[in-house]
Amino acid sequence: MARPRLYQQDQEPWVKEGMSKASWYRARETKPSETKPARETKPSVHRRRSPAKSGVRGADAMRAVEIARKAGDARALRTILAEAFPNEDEDATLKAYTRANNVARTHDHRILLIRQWAGPQWDSKPEAARDFLDDFIKVAGPNRAKRLGELFDHLARQWASPGQKFIWLKKYRDRMKDDPLYWPQMRPMRTTSSDILAERVIALMDRNLTRHWTVRELARRFQVTIYKMDGLTMEMRIRRWIVLADEGQGLLTVPRPGLQIKKTVPRRIIDNLIASGDGIGFAAMRAIIGQNIGAQVNKLRKIGILDPGSPLKLSQDTRERINRNHVIRNRRRILWAPEGLMF
Repeated sequence: MARPRLYQQDQEPWVKEGMSKASWYRARETKPSETKPARETKPSVHRRRSPAKSGVRGADAMRAVEIARKAGDARALRTILAEAFPNEDEDATLKAYTRANNVARTHDHRILLIRQWAGPQWDSKPEAARDFLDDFIKVAGPNRAKRLGELFDHLARQWASPGQKFIWLKKYRDRMKDDPLYWPQMRPMRTTSSDILAERVIALMDRNLTRHWTVRELARRFQVTIYKMDGLTMEMRIRRWIVLADEGQGLLTVPRPGLQIKKTVPRRIIDNLIASGDGIGFAAMRAIIGQNIGAQVNKLRKIGILDPGSPLKLSQDTRERINRNHVIRNRRRILWAPEGLMF
């Protein structure tokens, strides 16, 4: 049964004043307060600044990476970093450099993959692959950009043509641009047959290391189309499972210590001229190559790779393209490519 209103007013003074019980006690400071013991202060201890709080920023360290990479020994590396960051802790600087160096190497590896997947469309624009990756990172944003490694690893594991992988990569980027919450569903593709065929190719090559194989011979041996075997061996070369033992004849084998890669005659001519810088006489070049080079020299002069006359020299345009890491082709045939690119 409810108490009468008069009883509440006599027994509960906060009701008379139209206040809550807590407010009435706070106003009169009659409610006992719980006092906490004073916090004990510890004497301050000078600690060495941790790498995480160091003034060395990732962007600054990455700018020093390209210079520090060229250092021939640890002393030169420390000297370069000390000059780049004179006011920083040495251990923190080295750790920041290591992190930046790992990021730069990962960045370079992805750029190589993009160039391989894009194919000849960016032969004369190697910077386009870097711009594409920078744009992809910008579109992905800080959260999704952390997972781009998963995306590149997923595409690298697929048995598909390089052009198809580049199409998928562009599709992912465009969808991320349209939808800030989009992330591709990286489902495993049906690659069982290609996995088995690749293992059979490697097993065949391992049984006889002195025997090298062309794509046509492998296609006939395993009773598949040349188109399928060409795509399979191209992907195996990109993964470094097999290599071209003879670039001119297209002979494939498994990589192993001491394997001598025989490059094409045009490629060897270009490499020797890059190393010489001043040009090489025709007879001297023929002695270096070890065979007649008349037809190859005439062809290289005809397409503008070599200057006319003697000694043999690379044209100015060719040198500029090589310095900018362009891929040099004669139609679909690759004459020269930067180290690290697999075509």
